[in-house]
Amino acid sequence: MRFDEFLCCPLCKGDLVEGLGRLECPDCGIEYLVHEGIPLLVDPDMKSAHLEGQIAFFTREASRRPPYTLDPWMRRYLERFKEAFPGFQAGLAVDCGTGSGYMAVELARMGFDVIAFDITMQNLLDLKRQASEMGLSGEINLVCCDAQELPLRAGIADVMVSIFLLEHLPDERRAVAEIERVSKEDARLMIGLPLKYGYLNPMLVPVNFLYDRYIGHLRRYDEESLCALLEGWELLATFFTGHFGKCLKTGINLVAKVFTDKRLSEDRIELEDRKKQDIRYGASNVACMFERRSKTREELPD
Repeated sequence: MRFDEFLCCPLCKGDLVEGLGRLECPDCGIEYLVHEGIPLLVDPDMKSAHLEGQIAFFTREASRRPPYTLDPWMRRYLERFKEAFPGFQAGLAVDCGTGSGYMAVELARMGFDVIAFDITMQNLLDLKRQASEMGLSGEINLVCCDAQELPLRAGIADVMVSIFLLEHLPDERRAVAEIERVSKEDARLMIGLPLKYGYLNPMLVPVNFLYDRYIGHLRRYDEESLCALLEGWELLATFFTGHFGKCLKTGINLVAKVFTDKRLSEDRIELEDRKKQDIRYGASNVACMFERRSKTREELPD
């Protein structure tokens, strides 16, 4: 895909003009850099201290990331995507806050054209290298931007994927409005989020509280609060992950990693956790699958 097929100015949503190592918005008079082929479409005046801290944090995390692997918990999210949206095998997918890039890679392998965006440039540079090594450079388009002000044209996406993004953003409602603007009328959305403290095993609340502050989580969710945010979408499925058994065994593996090569099977841990996917109490995370309600469907009588 050419940039002019899907990119626009993040502020006015107008056309961008391509220059030497830059993109320019004639209407706003703003020039945006292109770094190693990746458009940097972030308004410097819009970034908050929180987001600046998040960029620094995840840049450090990227430096510690091992070569691309599809961990068992990642496979689980991919499996849920395929099960919830069996008819969606191609089209344009937008990976919101791509992070390590595993969803972008696997969606491209499934046959989707993918736009993967993140506010942390290092994540995108790593994904660019991975995509090149896997022969997927033509299928994955990379954009550095803020999810609260997307530089993407309206109504282009067949699928939106947002795995652990909203909880990091100062203005979740702006991000949801942007997701809706970019989505087609019959789009699908997969979204994963940390579960509210009230549903967690009480023994895990202190650990999650500290983790939230460490990683930059601003809030937690359940399916009711998420549905209230996504009023124009129909909930198709919900599943819960990170129950007490998984958390305990994952903790054991982290300790064992320091002292021994022997660890519990991560595949088995995920299989056991999957058996409890319909149980909200005691879980740590929630994932929901949505279908956007078209205007035609909304106008139909009950």
